[in-house]
Amino acid sequence: MVALTHRSAIVDPGRFTSSKKVGPWVGRTPSRNQSGERDVSGGITRAGNVTLRRALCQATTVMMHRGRSTSLRAWAAQVARRR
Repeated sequence: MVALTHRSAIVDPGRFTSSKKVGPWVGRTPSRNQSGERDVSGGITRAGNVTLRRALCQATTVMMHRGRSTSLRAWAAQVARRR
């Protein structure tokens, strides 16, 4: 379901020059507020397609709490511990 949602939200993948540009388009990057010496990193921007963002969050939750242990799951757990 996540793959179908991803495919339907991103109709033309050629419009992104790299895969790193998709995350900000979906709204899964932290907001930043920079002014002078101040640099505040906030929550996700919530821009873009709501359905795709929800599907990705649900898939992440399922991956973290069910199924076998993988290198992706270990990486995500390490990121969660840092946050």
